[in-house]
Formats: sequence, C-alpha cells, structure tokens
Amino acid sequence: MNSPETPDTRPKRRFVAGAVCSECGEIDRITLKQAGENEWVKECVSCGHAESTEQLPAYSLPRSRKDQRDTATEPAQVVRFLDP
Repeated sequence: MNSPETPDTRPKRRFVAGAVCSECGEIDRITLKQAGENEWVKECVSCGHAESTEQLPAYSLPRSRKDQRDTATEPAQVVRFLDP
C-alpha cells in the first residue's frame, strides 16, 4: 500500500540556475529531483516538460544564458582615434 506524499516525504526539488527549458525556452524554470536511487527528473515549472535520466553525467550541463547569445558573424573593425 502506497502512502500519499507529504511535504516531509516528497523528494526535494532543486532549481538549476541559468538552465533553459528545451521545450518552451524559459530561463531559470528547471527543477531537478531524485526519483529513485539512480534516477533523476528534470522538470520545467512553466510548461511541465519533464526528462528522466538514470544517472546525471558530470559533463552534461544544462544550457545557460551564455549559450543563447548570438555569436558575432561580422569581422572586427579597426577603430581609429583622432587627435582634436
């Protein structure tokens, strides 16, 4: 028999700073909670999109604001200062 989750038994959700939802694109709306011994769930609190992983690899970082910036496609231009 499963007992209902109470605030004390419910898994803690942790917000991932700077993370971007892959579904809706919102920033700072991703939570991470442990669903089992080796299972983690990433969930967006805005749209409800959830992804489950067995183990979080150390190299798998969420996208951040820095990743969203457009890269400069124009070459750098020389700036000259003129003496008045």
